[in-house]
Amino acid sequence: MGMVSGEKGPVLIDPGHGGADTGARGPGGLVEKDVNLLVAREVAARLKAAGVAVSLTRLDDHERSAVQRAEMAAAERAVVLVSVHTNASARPGMRGTECYFKAGCPDSARLAGLIQRAVTEACGRPDRGRRAGSFAVLRRSPVPAVLVELAFISDPEEEALLSTGEFRRAAAGAITAAIREFLR
Repeated sequence: MGMVSGEKGPVLIDPGHGGADTGARGPGGLVEKDVNLLVAREVAARLKAAGVAVSLTRLDDHERSAVQRAEMAAAERAVVLVSVHTNASARPGMRGTECYFKAGCPDSARLAGLIQRAVTEACGRPDRGRRAGSFAVLRRSPVPAVLVELAFISDPEEEALLSTGEFRRAAAGAITAAIREFLR
């Protein structure tokens, strides 16, 4: 399901949600699964252009469980898994970028730190930090895994940013740079 080349396995990029699982929806109607796919495809294209083997857990609006996504990392012998999401909260005023990493995995924590710093700097959103996450895609991943929450789709200001190609390209460029730094 992607471009696999070279001796190392691919970087596996996971556009969170898909199919009937839409993820969160912003007050203006922006749908998380769509944003995630656009950013993930841009990351994959940039990595491929840089000569990095890359694969995606979904190429279109297709539903896969978190367990299936993690199993793909094993099946494809991925070197890392990065799951792309947007955040949501019922509390008004929640804004910013945060990263979750696979608990007990120092490489996951290091990659989350690189992605957190890069996305926060490139996108100019508040830094909500990185922390161990209990998401199934992280727990079940056999390789270092990170889930990045780009911004809050539930916040009108951040939803407006997420709807722009400029913001999505900045986020994708930052994620790409962080992955490349991690792989060095």
